[in-house]
Amino acid sequence: NGHSSSLIAGDIWIFGGWDDSSGLNDMWKYSIQGGSWTRLPRSGSWPSSRGGHSVVADAAGRQLFLFGGLADDDGEIFNDLWKFQIKDLTWSQLELMQPVPPARSGHSAVLDSTSKMWIFGGSATWSWWEVLDDLWSCDVQGE
Repeated sequence: NGHSSSLIAGDIWIFGGWDDSSGLNDMWKYSIQGGSWTRLPRSGSWPSSRGGHSVVADAAGRQLFLFGGLADDDGEIFNDLWKFQIKDLTWSQLELMQPVPPARSGHSAVLDSTSKMWIFGGSATWSWWEVLDDLWSCDVQGE
């Protein structure tokens, strides 16, 4: 549970989540037409294990963007932004412009037609005592 997924051209891309004992940072692709699963090999930079993060796809279907989440192992909450290139199957961490959205998990996100990632709500604590109702945008154009 706690994973995020996004649909691009008949494939569902899934990242992270939690199993019964720890957080995950594996990446899977499910081919709807072929009915097959592929676990992507890890190489280079890679987001740490987490759940409760968001993943959105760009309109062209070339990139995924991942924001935030919660590390189940130690309760750390993230406010990092990552880009996944579909063509190369590579992750890179992006630098956020100030002001940076506070760390959160369990939030919602969308990517609009101007390449702004909109991030809403979630929780700033592991125990969900601090629920957020703020809205942030991150410009990912040209990234």
